Amino acid sequence: MLKDVLAKVGKKSGTIISEKTTAGILAGATIAHDCTGALSKIVKRRVHKKIFTSCWHVDNPKYFRISQISGMCQRQAVFFKLLGNVPVEIQQEIEFDAESRMSLGTSFHDYIQTTVLGPMGVLKGNWLCKECFVVHKDCFYPSKCSGCGHSSFQYEEYTLYNDEMLVCGHIDGILSKKRLAQLSMAKVIVVPVEFDRIENDELAVLEIKSTSSFGYQKILSSLEPPEYYKVQALFYQKALGLTETVFFYYDRDSGGVVSFSYKFEQELYDFYFGKMKYVLKCIEEKRLPEDKVCLTMKDGKKCNCPFVEMCFRKVGEELV
Repeated sequence: MLKDVLAKVGKKSGTIISEKTTAGILAGATIAHDCTGALSKIVKRRVHKKIFTSCWHVDNPKYFRISQISGMCQRQAVFFKLLGNVPVEIQQEIEFDAESRMSLGTSFHDYIQTTVLGPMGVLKGNWLCKECFVVHKDCFYPSKCSGCGHSSFQYEEYTLYNDEMLVCGHIDGILSKKRLAQLSMAKVIVVPVEFDRIENDELAVLEIKSTSSFGYQKILSSLEPPEYYKVQALFYQKALGLTETVFFYYDRDSGGVVSFSYKFEQELYDFYFGKMKYVLKCIEEKRLPEDKVCLTMKDGKKCNCPFVEMCFRKVGEELV
């Protein structure tokens, strides 16, 4: 249904995404006066492969990110919480492909939220007035700003916190299913949309994902997200008291889109809830979980883990 609704508003994403992605790629590049032959070389030299050494400070934040839960090394999580600031030198290598994919994904998220779903009136969230910067919270796209009367807004994602499990995360949005249903029956969508009276609206978490053609074909064949995305969706649903997530996938190679629903899975949620409870218990008792993700110290160094030396200490050595 979401895919069909978006098809009615035209295909404008290419231009907007292209402009933002190009701006990100060229940031920091020094271009000569005669750039006709030098531009590609300069860009390639600047962003094709950036290798740098940074100092990783563990700031001991109160919350773990929800995106970390499914692949979390429980021992690393305990180290993070117990050791506070630990300066560690890490050499990181960023490929041009990875950087451009992240830039494209960010631009596509913003386009769908701010330019498409927002003005269509189906996306609930926080809206920042582009003129006076007043934030209109927890609502659909405002008709005009209460502060200045302006009518153009930027979407701001929700941040959710779970104090029981000490996790937090950003959701892409909250969709009105009944508003979507009304739009799906319209032949042409003209914004701002005038909706019929809606009672007892049905809401769902929105998750926007961009992927390669290979990943997109896997999604098409199953209409089911990978488990690490399921875990994020489950915790978002639980925090908001909702039972459904709408996944919207974009093929960044071909431009294809597909959307589908994912319902709450209690058994899967309980499994990861138990893992987090175990981590928090180990933190409280100041002891390391028994299982290791890395079989050898060499494995830990490949992952740039700042705690690899401490993780492989002999039994009996103090943790803190």
